[in-house]
Parts: sequence; C-alpha cells; structure tokens
Amino acid sequence: GRRLGTYAALLAALAYVWTTRVAPNSHILPDPTIPHVVYSLGVFGLVCAVLITAYGNFRARMSRLRLFCKLVEEGDLTPSFALGVDTRPDDLSLLARSFEAMRSRLAEQIGTDPLTGCLNRRALETRLRTEWRQAKRRGATMAVMAIDLDHFKQINDTHGHPFGDVVLKELARIMHDTARDTDVVARLGGDEFVIVLPDTGWQGALTFAERLRRRVDEFDFAAPHSPGPITISLGVALARGTDPVSPELLLQEADRSLYKAKSGGRNRIFA
Repeated sequence: GRRLGTYAALLAALAYVWTTRVAPNSHILPDPTIPHVVYSLGVFGLVCAVLITAYGNFRARMSRLRLFCKLVEEGDLTPSFALGVDTRPDDLSLLARSFEAMRSRLAEQIGTDPLTGCLNRRALETRLRTEWRQAKRRGATMAVMAIDLDHFKQINDTHGHPFGDVVLKELARIMHDTARDTDVVARLGGDEFVIVLPDTGWQGALTFAERLRRRVDEFDFAAPHSPGPITISLGVALARGTDPVSPELLLQEADRSLYKAKSGGRNRIFA
C-alpha cells in the first residue's frame, strides 16, 4: 500500500511538472514561475505524505483488528498483545486488556466453588492432570488427600443448613491456612474435599494430614447449641511420577482410603 502510494505520488508530481513546464501553456493564465512550482509541489507532496501515512496507519490498525477478532474467537489473548509495549496504548489495546481481564475473571469464577472459594471438581481435574504431568517429568512424588466431614448430615439436620454452610466455609479456611501455596484445595461437592500435595512424600503427607485433622478437631465452630466435636476423616494416596498410574486412579485410591478411615471409626487417617 505505501509503495503504490509513493509511486502514485511521484507520477502525479511528474505529471504536474509536465503540464506546467513542458506542455504548451494556455494564454488565459500567466506562465507559472519557479517559486510557484516549488511551492505547489511542496503542498502537493505534503498532502500526499499525509494521505500515505494515514493509509498505512489504517492498514496497520485493520491488521491488529483482524488479529484481535481471531484471538477473541479462540477465547484467548496473548499477554504481549493485551499489554503492548507502547506507553500510550490505543483504543484497541485497551479493549484487549479489558477482554483479557474479563476472561480471567470468568475463568476464575467458573473454576471456583462459590461457597468455600476452593476449586470445583472441573478445575480440580484440570489441575490434577497438570500436577501429575509435572511429577512425571521430574520423577517426583505427589500425594492426593480425600477429606470428608464426619456426620455432616446430622449437623445439617440438627443445626440447619446455614450453620452447615458456616462449617464448610471454616473448614475450607482451615485447609487453605494449613496448605502451602503450591498445594491444591478443591471441593468436590457436599462435604467432600480434595487436597493435592505436589513434591510430597509419605512422611510429609501424613504429617500434613495429622496437622489438619488436629486443627479441625480443636477448632470452635461456634454453634448456637453445642453440636459436639466436629471432625474429619482423611484418606491419603501417593505415587511417584515414574509409577504406571493415572491421576484419576490416584484420586480413586484416595477415596478408597477415605472409606476405610470412615469405616474404622472416623476422625482418623488411612493411607
């Protein structure tokens, strides 16, 4: 576009010179002087330069707009496009930033349990596969912990669902406070929770499980009428990245361990 515009401007300038200096002049107007020709060419060149620059900027913005529409269609924007490198971003870059922020908030809301703030089942499945791939790549160990509130149905029936929601939120807070930043805390539904512990061996997993069990057992949930001790049961499964297992199988083993912990009397850990 710019090359053709430049050629067109040069041809137009040559045509102007030819018509004013070479072609026979009419006797109606006086012959143009050299300063007049130079001035006219300067004005003509300035107008052409403005038009060529505007056309080039238009093409560049249209290219960015096509890229933006394509990324919106795919549902993602690269950080380099969204943030840009210029200190004075244009409207399209600002729109890209707004879109990326909105997409991030929606992704967070879709993958988060609204009551407890933990990851939901769908987000857990994604994170579990990601953590397991990293464990396989490094040959590291990973522990999966299935957690269940003991006699939660009885708590709801006795004290009502609002108090049951308080118990779930407090339990989630205790788990987040106990977990590391690299650990994954998720709620599968009801009173079922899962914690994924990357780079954790048996000793670390059992120490974490006992610390969490004790904190819940000692916590005062402030019921309107004393519900008695509120406890949890925990099932732990662990695998090394070199083991021929899948993350789904690891989660199933944690569920089996949880069932054995509940069958063994509750408020205990089975690994």
